[in-house]
Formats: sequence, structure tokens, C-alpha cells
Amino acid sequence: MNSLADTEGSESSSEEFDTFDDGNYDFVEATEEDVNGSIGLTFFSALRRKHKREGKNDDEIHAAERLPDGSLYSDVLFESHVREDGVEISVAGRNRQKKFQALKKESASVDQFLTDSREDMLSALIVHTSYEIGDEPGSTSYSVLSKYGSPLSAQQLRLKMPKGDGGLIWHCYLIPEDGGISTNSTQTIEKMQKKMRKNRLIDLEGQIRPRRPIPPVYCKDFFSSLVRLDEKSVDGDEAQEQPRWIFSGVMNGWPSFTCMELISITGRIKGGRRRAAAILKRQNKNKKMALGGLVRVWSADEEGAKGIDPQFPETGIKEVRATLRAAPWSTKGWSSDSPGFVFWFESWRDTPRVEHGENIMRSIQSDAKMGSHMPICQKVHMFAHRYAVGNKKESPKDKITYHGAVLLEWDHGQYCTVVELALFNGLSGYAGKCSWYDDKDDNIPALYKAFPPCMISPWNTTHSEIRCLDVTARNLDEFKEFIAKYTGPKLRFLDPQYTHSNDVRLCYRSKKDIARYLLNYIGRSRQYSELSFNCQTFAADLYGFLAGKKGVEPHHPLNRIEYRNHGHLFLYEPSLY
Repeated sequence: MNSLADTEGSESSSEEFDTFDDGNYDFVEATEEDVNGSIGLTFFSALRRKHKREGKNDDEIHAAERLPDGSLYSDVLFESHVREDGVEISVAGRNRQKKFQALKKESASVDQFLTDSREDMLSALIVHTSYEIGDEPGSTSYSVLSKYGSPLSAQQLRLKMPKGDGGLIWHCYLIPEDGGISTNSTQTIEKMQKKMRKNRLIDLEGQIRPRRPIPPVYCKDFFSSLVRLDEKSVDGDEAQEQPRWIFSGVMNGWPSFTCMELISITGRIKGGRRRAAAILKRQNKNKKMALGGLVRVWSADEEGAKGIDPQFPETGIKEVRATLRAAPWSTKGWSSDSPGFVFWFESWRDTPRVEHGENIMRSIQSDAKMGSHMPICQKVHMFAHRYAVGNKKESPKDKITYHGAVLLEWDHGQYCTVVELALFNGLSGYAGKCSWYDDKDDNIPALYKAFPPCMISPWNTTHSEIRCLDVTARNLDEFKEFIAKYTGPKLRFLDPQYTHSNDVRLCYRSKKDIARYLLNYIGRSRQYSELSFNCQTFAADLYGFLAGKKGVEPHHPLNRIEYRNHGHLFLYEPSLY
């Protein structure tokens, strides 16, 4: 079974204090004034819970939570304050959690904690590096800014979003606003927003948190970013209008969510299954949706085909979700000109870079033309490990969950490459937190900075990707030293095991050949399954293929039950199937 540690976040175990996730940052020198502001941010959540327990209403809480200048802690937290040099200042969230939590447990009071953590407060004040003044949202991998209400022109969108089925399907929550375009009652709006706060989609002040797995969007922002494209389709001898509605902007701070076609709007209604079934019966629609109390409010194939504009449902809806489809090429790769869900991180370069899809082949060929040595793969090693869970107690599943991968040694002896199959967007969608590098816990790891914006999307648990990660270890012994450095219950790895090692026996084993094999493999099958198609099954396939060995199986016995060798997938051109 596979577990992706790079998609696991740390949770606070303290009841008296809480932490917040405020993006990804870089350190700067802080002033005394900045430290005073940061104290309010650090204890905002704790103060909220304290006042709630005392029975204070929202107005009383706001009155009790003001800084000396009259501003709210929440204003500082969610809007940030700007220094004279024009740089946004905020406090690191999850990247400083572990250190702060240790101090909290040792401190008998808030005052003591403030004293003990003074030095940490100074180092935790940081520049929000998502953008500099004048930069556009979505222009870098670490930008968490959204953009609504200024869509591209219809002509530009026709080029970016060609007609056609296929395309990855994504969803977003539509949140009503009091006084916005929604006509839901104020009580219904408050209930919907309360649920969104409970699910950590919006904060206590109604501000949407960036980069949620299912992006939340205020309905006013969403509909102001839609562009209607009037298309013509031929039905028999008659040409008919077939309009499409395209979202154009940057949704919820995800740099790749810039252009998607609206497929449907679905609502979860009050009254549950019976009321939903009655409505669907009147509308002559699929009654299976009634099981979840769902009603299709708008569909591109039905209302859209009649030229009816999409809109937020007026009454009786508890939750609203929009379904969108990315461009047809999105099922083939991260960009239209580079199919293939494989990426290669070359960390050894002066400026580390990530190449993905067919661009990997072009990059290797370009390096060869410039006179660079073509690396030849000499040895292959198969290994596996469990993931450390920190202060949490290992669950029964944790104890049988192993991550499997392959280590490649090259003839130049300068670095090795870890090759692994894992959840789709599991690294790029989780701030580049990769266990194979020392800078995993940095605010912006080198891998995260190197990702192109088109690769930054929420992770997907049913699809997979292949990662090639060049590491500093030059051979297996040095790699074992790195793993040992981070092995421990509160570190990264547990129970590392190196099960197979052998020479690479293929005639064609250059870096270019290896990249082609991996592109062929992922091009034939992108599924992900904890039992039958995962990191361990891929590691067994790749090791057996490169080493020319029979009988290589996944590391854990549970993964061997449904295992079937897929080594042939490395050889054949996927577009011919």
C-alpha cells in the first residue's frame, strides 16, 4: 500500500493554541514593531476559542480583539500590513508549527510563551513571496493570489479552450454573499458560510483561504469571470448555436486554474432525498442524484444548449458546487505542447529546473547538442520505507503502509536519481515538500520554486504521475546515509529497506532512453490504486525491466495479491493504442 507523505500536513495537538495556514514565505529581517504585530497573529485562534467559551457574541469578540491602534487581529492576519518598502508582512503558519507547538507545551501561560518564543517571533516574521508589486496572479508557482472579474476576450479564450470532450474534471464550491447576486435568505447564506468555515474553506472573517483541495469561490467573483462563447454546431443540415461558458481568471490562488469550461451547477437542497427526488421527477432528470439530496441546477447540455445563462440557485439550497472541465489536452499532460505526466527535477544545475512531458526529451537533446555528456544508467536499486507520523500514534494502516521507489546510479558519478510513481500533483499541489531533499521544511523549497505554474493544481487520488528527482547522493551508500539522517518517529522515514540491487542490463540505457520508457509507461495507464497500481507496483515493474529480472514483486505482501507485471508498458508508443 502506498502513502504519500508529501501530501500530509501537520495537525496541532494543543487544545489551548491553534495555528493557521498562511501560504509560503521567505525570511526577512524584522523590526520590533513587526514582532508586536506578529503576537496578535499567533494567538488569534486561541483568543477566539477563549471568548467563544465565555459566551461572547461576535460583536463582543471583535471589541475584545483589537490592537492598540484600534485594528482587529483578524485584519492583520488576513489582510496583512504593508511596510514602507511596499512588501506584505505576515507570519509563517505551518512552516513554524512544530517549533511553536513545542514551546506551547513547555509554557505554563501565554505570557511565558511570549517570552520564551521572542527569538522565534523575530525569525518567523517573513515576506509574503507570492508576488512583488506589479506581478500578476498565477505568474509563479508560489503565487497564492486569485484573479476574478477581468476575463480574457472571447477570441483569446477560443484559442486557449478549444472545443472538445476529454479534459480533466474539477469542482469548486460557490459561496453566496449577502447583498451579492444570490437571492437566498440571509439565514441560508449564514448557514452555508458556517459550514464553509467548519471545513476550513473560509476564515472567521469570511475571507476565502487560498489553495483549498476543492476551491471555494464567492458567486459574484465566479460569475463575473465567465465568458459566453457562441459556437455553431451542425446537426443534420442545420447549423445550431451551441454556446459555451468559460471561466477565465485565477481561481483560489491555483496558478493552473485559469481557463475552464463550465459543465454544470449542482445544489444540495433542504429536505434531503424525498424533496430532491420530487424535484428531479418534475424535471425528468436522473433520480440517482436524489440519494445525496442533489439537484442539477444548470447543465451545459440542457439549459446551456437553450441559451440559458448559468446562475446561482435562488432558494432552498444548502450547498452549491460547480463542475468545470479543463482543455481537452489536459488529460495528456500539464501543458498543450508537452504531453506526458512525467517530470524531471534537475537539482544539480546552477538554477534548478523542472522539465515535464515531452519537454524532457527536448531538453536532453538540447543539452547533447551543446556538447554535454549523455548520462548512462549503470545500477538500479529498489527500496521502500514507512512514513514517520510525528507526535501522532501510528494507526494499523500506518504500520503496513510502505512507499516504494527506485534509485538510479549514473556513469558520471555526480548524483543519483530517485524515480517514483505517486499521486497526481502530490508534490506540485503541496508546495514542493519532497522528502528526498534537505530543504523540505524550507518556506519555498528549490523544487517548489522550479515548478512551472501550469503544474500547480490540487492533488488527485485516482490519477498518478511519475517523478524523477536528481539527489545529491552519488551512490547507494551515500543515499543510505541521507535516509538514516532523517529516520526516526518524529523525522521522515521509518523502517527503510533496500530489497534489490543490480546492474542495468538494457542495451539502451541513457538518460534519454530512461525518459522515453517512463513517458511510454504513464501514457498507457494513469490510474492509481492502493492495492493494484501504485508506487510499489511501479517500482517492481521498473526494477525488473531495467535489471532484466523475473519474479520481482512489490515490497509488501498486500500489494502482491493483485499484482500483475506491467513491464511491457515501458516499450511501446502510447499514441498507437
